[in-house]
Amino acid sequence: MQIKTFKMGQFQSINSKTVRLSILDDSVALDETYDRVERMLRNFCDTNEEKEILSCWEKAVSKKCRNPLQLWSAFGLAMRALENWGKHRSFLAFSIRQVELSQEFERSSDLFAGMDSVNSAILVADSYLNMAKGNLLMSQYKNSEKYATKCLSVLCSVRKSNLNAIKLSGYAYLYKARSNLGFSNFRNALEDLERSLRVAHDQEDRRLECFACCAMGALYLQLKDYEKGNFFSIKSCEIWTQCGSSWSTRTKVTTQLNLAEAYRKVGKIEDAMVIGEEAMKIAIENDDRSCQAYAMLCFADIHRVRKDEERSLPRYNSASGLMLDTGDQYGYMMSTIGKAKLYLQTKDYQKAIQEYFAGQKIAEAIGNKITSMHIHGELALLFQRLSNQDEARVRTLRYHRLLETMELFCGICAEPMAEKNEQLEALPCSHFFHLKCVSNNDALEMRMCPSCQKKPMKQATL
Repeated sequence: MQIKTFKMGQFQSINSKTVRLSILDDSVALDETYDRVERMLRNFCDTNEEKEILSCWEKAVSKKCRNPLQLWSAFGLAMRALENWGKHRSFLAFSIRQVELSQEFERSSDLFAGMDSVNSAILVADSYLNMAKGNLLMSQYKNSEKYATKCLSVLCSVRKSNLNAIKLSGYAYLYKARSNLGFSNFRNALEDLERSLRVAHDQEDRRLECFACCAMGALYLQLKDYEKGNFFSIKSCEIWTQCGSSWSTRTKVTTQLNLAEAYRKVGKIEDAMVIGEEAMKIAIENDDRSCQAYAMLCFADIHRVRKDEERSLPRYNSASGLMLDTGDQYGYMMSTIGKAKLYLQTKDYQKAIQEYFAGQKIAEAIGNKITSMHIHGELALLFQRLSNQDEARVRTLRYHRLLETMELFCGICAEPMAEKNEQLEALPCSHFFHLKCVSNNDALEMRMCPSCQKKPMKQATL
């Protein structure tokens, strides 16, 4: 038996084994259906309070859908538009409603004749993945990790026999990794990114590979291995250049901004500015406020490095406003810390402390331990400079406590990592070490990890 489903601009009779996954859509070839959904949604966004958008839009679009599956697919298209506009709170609200719709498919055996258990499971898994993405956009990493894990749990029984389920698991691992990266759980993030890359390679999914390389670059930039951070950031841009002509412009902008950040870290300021300006141009053309915010943050950081305070501060303020408007707590935190560094540079120490305190509060709220650690380190130095030894001592202790919590001490030399630009090596067990220590250590002879003594070593590659 066949069912009716909503498929990019037309209602087609397709086999019940086929389900369109909203999470995998990334084509610039937006058709008439998407245009209608976008225009209708834009009208409701312009004329209603944010908390009213969902109910008003669903009431209107339900009249145009023949069945709940079409409505479920319409939600997927709507969330794509909301993400592009930086309306992350609405995206999350829409994703919650889509999960409710997908769960109705499981509960109602007669909802669609021919809807089998595999397709039903995939709909639920895809909806959970949208929930993971929505929470990730809002820097709610605990919830994001939870729903990515739920997605994988739902897919567990069907992924071996269904191509869509396999691909979907790759994106679930990606969002789980990015959530762990938000928590500064680097070992788990690395493991999930490697799983995501395996799915990408096995399924020849270059878009997933591009996203995973982008996230891998962000991981190594946070650990201050700028060589690997640049390698993976460049790799993601190369993949987009080779394969991304049909992908959304948002993917291009995301990879560009990641590369601009990597270039800035290694002193390629002019290259970072050129890439950032191109990304901003595309973001403005597409009314992508989230990417505009990160492009503005990129400019602010560049001007700070150039010691151009007059240009840097207004851009930090603009980035902060956009981040606050979109609900991006991580981005708002980074804008606040950037201002603190700027005030420190201009020797306005009280304002620097004030901004660091504000950044610290956000870092602790979202669970971003490495940022919290770096703030404690900066405040320890600042309080020492101000002859406040008691406060400096407290901050230093908290700094080292977080280093231990994140396991950022090299298991060979016992020296800390992520304090300065130096090459690291991750072993198959996902323990990190200084590359120079691994290269010279006798543990290579025993083929055992110096930290856990459990997993066999193999040659790690960049």
